[in-house]
Amino acid sequence: MESLKVREKKKFPVFTLFFLILLCAAGFMFYMAFKEQVPYWISDYKSKQVQEGYTDFADSADGTLPYDFTDRKTAAKASDKKKSSEKKSQNIPQDWNGVDWNGLKKMNPDIIGWIRIPDLAVNYAVLKGTADNYYLYHHMDGSYNILGSIFAEKGTSEDLDDAHIILYGHNMASGQMFGQLSNYTDTGFWKKHSYMYIYTPEETRTYAIYDVYNCLDNDRTYTIGFTIGSKDFRKWVKYSIKKGYYSTEFKPTGDEQIITLSTCADSGVINNRFIANCMLIDTQLKEDYVAPTPTAKQEK
Repeated sequence: MESLKVREKKKFPVFTLFFLILLCAAGFMFYMAFKEQVPYWISDYKSKQVQEGYTDFADSADGTLPYDFTDRKTAAKASDKKKSSEKKSQNIPQDWNGVDWNGLKKMNPDIIGWIRIPDLAVNYAVLKGTADNYYLYHHMDGSYNILGSIFAEKGTSEDLDDAHIILYGHNMASGQMFGQLSNYTDTGFWKKHSYMYIYTPEETRTYAIYDVYNCLDNDRTYTIGFTIGSKDFRKWVKYSIKKGYYSTEFKPTGDEQIITLSTCADSGVINNRFIANCMLIDTQLKEDYVAPTPTAKQEK
């Protein structure tokens, strides 16, 4: 009887096993990285769709922004010119200040304004939900997204006319939302981007960023409910100026509306915040709007 030959089992090469494990690990890491980036891409894509579909701030041939008053003299001259011109109470377009308000409101009724800092990523709708944290994780179109939106507290007036308003936004490493605010610690950056603009259906407002600083989320900075010109508001304004990292040419007295831009600090400490305080320096009313005279090129 022939002896049965016992076949030896082939050993699986250690190198091949190691390579497969490494490949699986790399694939898993790539998947996790891709999964983490998806909300950023979606938010950026949706934001650009809204910006391009519902706003148009460059309405002149040379690209000059319509109501960017970069100094008080310019603002005064523009104001005097409007007062001396014949008022046009009829047929003022709903998108008179570069924002399609009808379209935005139809997309999301929670939109109460628009915020823009020229040359920065800050170019978003301002929202107010029924809960303060709702738009912390929802896009301005109302869909869920971890990047959230720029939003005001639920008690903020619909026309954004409170003495002190706080606008919140995430500090994204990608620069989205309020991810570029911390650059204001550099005075050179501030000089190039000193102005912030708020648009509403009835007004276009120009604000000057008068100071920036870090604070805790329970700091006096977050006090609201003031009345413009009141003793308490004047005290708060002085406090905010003292907190600033550097002095600027803009010195609010308590007779101007203040909007505070708030985001998480770069330090990563949970309750640490970065603040940019902005004072109102000019307002253009819809009722004073005069349509720009079309150029010869535009008429063609």
